[in-house]
Amino acid sequence: MIRRGDANDVALLQRIGRKTFEDTFGNTCTKEDMRGVLEYNFRARGFYEKHGFVNSGVENDFPLGSTPQTDYWFVKRLL
Repeated sequence: MIRRGDANDVALLQRIGRKTFEDTFGNTCTKEDMRGVLEYNFRARGFYEKHGFVNSGVENDFPLGSTPQTDYWFVKRLL
């Protein structure tokens, strides 16, 4: 059954997110949680900043179709 998550699901979703991140990037990343945010996705950038992430200054340029895009890498030290 699929249902909308609520506040009671936060801990479980965080564990799933950490496990997915570790399985995907554990061999190649440090213990900093990195997120690439599209250049024009101001809503996502605001979300990450609100939750303690900072722009690392690292940028990744890539084409999206024929339109050039830039990812900004936001980081947050994991405890």
